[in-house]
Amino acid sequence: MSRVAIWVLVVLFGVCGVAQGKQAASKLQRWSTIEALPQDTLIEVLTEHQAGPESCRISSVDDNSLTCLPEGMESEARLIFPRSAVRDVWVVEQVHDGNIWIIAVVGFALGAMACGSIGPAAVFICGGIGALMAVSLALDTDQPGMFRVGYPGSIRVPRRPQLHLRLRYRVP
Repeated sequence: MSRVAIWVLVVLFGVCGVAQGKQAASKLQRWSTIEALPQDTLIEVLTEHQAGPESCRISSVDDNSLTCLPEGMESEARLIFPRSAVRDVWVVEQVHDGNIWIIAVVGFALGAMACGSIGPAAVFICGGIGALMAVSLALDTDQPGMFRVGYPGSIRVPRRPQLHLRLRYRVP
């Protein structure tokens, strides 16, 4: 490949990268993305004169303000953020465990190996039981060991949902 062709490719990739960056930045600058969020969505809002974000659930959004209810409070207090004061808005989303399918396949394989000598029908039945047992164990515990020191017997620790913040709005 000639030097001219290499330089053309470098310039082309550079221009495409800059265009993509501008498109992504303009997408985050649209207030309409916040207006499109459903009511009761858990968000975090950072305003201009605030040290950290405020966690709340959306009550209403219009062209001039964002109104939400504080997360974890029983009162009827509402937080009203003027649009001009809002710097960033993140949506709090639950992350789904993508490894559950791998766990199911491994459980199926172990169950199928246990009944492999009996016949093909038994392979699928035992494999299904193995997959269900593996997924059940994976969803019930959050850590590899189920035993805790100081407690008699086994204690199952419920799996805590993992949360992810997705930036939906940023002031230009």
